[in-house]
Amino acid sequence: MPVDGHELVALCAPRPVFISGGILQNDAWQDPKGMFQAGAWASPIYELLGKKGMGMNVDGKFTKVMEFPTPMTAVMDGDVAFREHELGHTDGPNWPFFLQFASRYFHLSATPPATLKQVPSKYGVDWEYTPRPSPVPPAAPAAPAAP
Repeated sequence: MPVDGHELVALCAPRPVFISGGILQNDAWQDPKGMFQAGAWASPIYELLGKKGMGMNVDGKFTKVMEFPTPMTAVMDGDVAFREHELGHTDGPNWPFFLQFASRYFHLSATPPATLKQVPSKYGVDWEYTPRPSPVPPAAPAAPAAP
């Protein structure tokens, strides 16, 4: 594709974007620093459209973040957010942070529901969903067809 990552993120403006990455662990298919830079370099388009780019509130003032943060630092006070977690090529560890970010736009609780639990997996962390019982009773079995 003849475009760079920051151009794709800029095309999302003025909509909120959460960029999630894992610390590189012998995985050539991910680039957390490049993912961060895509969000940071798309920030001027968000600002042009009256939104906040990538940044953090420092002492009550919004500050743009253009330097790659240390791992596990959530940069999510603007309309473009980024967090790099420690468990490699999975998005699982960032779900609570995504929910917190999305709650500003979708009026969600920043706390995951009781039916969604973080569980260890061979990939680090995964999410287990326990569906609630359906309020609709099961359908009665069909009557046998007449011969």
